[in-house]
Amino acid sequence: MSELKFPKNSYKKPKIDRNHLSLLHLEWVRAQPCVVPLCGGAGEPHHCDKIGSGGNRKKVSKKHFKSLSLCRIPHHRDADLGPKIFEEIYGVNIWQLVVEQQAEFFWQLATG
Repeated sequence: MSELKFPKNSYKKPKIDRNHLSLLHLEWVRAQPCVVPLCGGAGEPHHCDKIGSGGNRKKVSKKHFKSLSLCRIPHHRDADLGPKIFEEIYGVNIWQLVVEQQAEFFWQLATG
């Protein structure tokens, strides 16, 4: 009986291009529902570490990891009112939600 030969490292997961991991995270956030309780609408990435007007959201950036999924109304309320008032109105901690979404993203990435 001949021995089966597998290519070297065939059992390992494919490597992820770390340079584009932030853009992959941003696409993942875009596909998630809004994190505001009882909302669940279609989310769009909300950068908690502001990029600023004219900032390129299609370039690799560490700031993409500090984003979460908010639907349009909460997204604009945070921009208009600021994070402290936003947190009071919706009863959430923005940075806690960012960390939770990051954890979920990396868990899904690791487990496939």
